Amino acid sequence: MPIPIEEIKEKGKPIEGGRAKKVDDEKLIELLKQQAYTIAELAELFGCAKGTVFGHIAKLRKQGVPIQVFKVGKEYYYTIEE
Repeated sequence: MPIPIEEIKEKGKPIEGGRAKKVDDEKLIELLKQQAYTIAELAELFGCAKGTVFGHIAKLRKQGVPIQVFKVGKEYYYTIEE
């Protein structure tokens, strides 16, 4: 059910700048070639949601980019080894 804008303005707080809608795939590939990152670390670097980064990684893997995943404890690290 939609919430009236007046209620949003009254109860919510504005977020400066918002979040990025897109991750630069070339920059993501370069970062992953340099070292391993978690999804959370990449999301912070790109200023976007974790789901956005995960979606880009999935898309790149589907396109054949050799992104590897390593589990360390409870964390998953993503990297590209050439």
